[in-house]
Parts: sequence; C-alpha cells; structure tokens
Amino acid sequence: MDKMIKEIDYIYTLQEITDIVDKLFSPDDYILDESGRYILGIRNIEESRKRNYITELLLKLRDINEKIKNGDYNIGYRYTYEEIQNMKDDRQKIYNTLCKELNISIKEEENLQSIMTENEKKYFTKAIDAGLMEEVENGYKWLHNKGMKASLGYFLHKVFNPNGTARIPYRFVESLFNESRLDRAIDQALIVKQPQKWRKEIDTLFDD
Repeated sequence: MDKMIKEIDYIYTLQEITDIVDKLFSPDDYILDESGRYILGIRNIEESRKRNYITELLLKLRDINEKIKNGDYNIGYRYTYEEIQNMKDDRQKIYNTLCKELNISIKEEENLQSIMTENEKKYFTKAIDAGLMEEVENGYKWLHNKGMKASLGYFLHKVFNPNGTARIPYRFVESLFNESRLDRAIDQALIVKQPQKWRKEIDTLFDD
C-alpha cells in the first residue's frame, strides 16, 4: 500500500492530511480577472473537486478513529459496543472508497497469489462458473441469493475455514467483495437451528 495511506485504524493529524493531499494533487489553478485581483473560476476544476473529496474522506476516517479510541471527549461519552461496530462498518466503507479512488490495493502483501492456495482459488472459479458470483474491475460481486451477505459469508467459510480451525482473512475478502463485517455475516449463516435451503447450492461446489 502507498505509504501515505496508513492502516484503517490510523488516526491522522490534520497536518498529515494536508501533506497527503498536497502530494497527490496540484494546487488550484485560479482564473483571475484582468486586474488580477478577483477570482473568476478554477481551471483544473475536476482535480480540485477530487482533492476536496479525498480530504473529506481522510477527515471522516480521522473522526471515526478518534471516536472509537477515545469516545466523545467533549461530553465524556464512551460509545457502546453496538455503536462502535456501526462506526467500524462506516469506516470500512470509507476506507474502501478511499483506496478505490486512489487506485491503491487494500494491502499489497495480501493479494490473490500470496493469501490464497490453489485449492481456494479453484472454488472461486467454480462459483463464477456456477453463476454465484462474477469478477468485476476491483474484485468480485456476490450474486447468489440476490447478493445476500449471509450466503457470501457461508461460501467464504467453506473456502477458508471448512474445519473451523483456520483464520479467515476478513480484511482481504471484504476488500475483494466491497463488503464490511463479513465475520458477522458468517455467524448469521452458521448459528441457526435449521440449515438454510440455499446452502445446498453452495455445498455442491465442494463435492470434489
């Protein structure tokens, strides 16, 4: 990952945000009137808009991470577990958007070649062939059961942790599918009294 963009839980200083944006974008090129005193517009308007957008995303990340770590220190409020989980969901979406806008992989060392075995990659291919998901520009889109997150979680559980003893690379797969809190989705899929009927459509992929 570009060293300017830190880990998802990093709390940027305002100066760091300014430095990042200054390195990524040119200063605004203002159009002045004949006297040179009044601004009529900006020549690089699209770049200026993206500069402001990236700044806004970084500020939102900073704000969320400060709240998760310190609570609202202005009024001495500590957030509940549920509130923190919701903030983490929002944070993941913002972080994914930031990386997408800057064409940065979520984590360079966590790529398809290094983190997935040939056997695991085989099941991704089988799921695509079966129409359960499709490959898109920045990863994959889950299609099975109208894109239901619980069925995606069940599929990923079958791929990465079929015996319940392995570690699922949540951050990696969340970036691949542009989803958040897949750990919660897996729990929803597995902790049921009666197995869901849609499981069979996924289970058939693993009948080797």
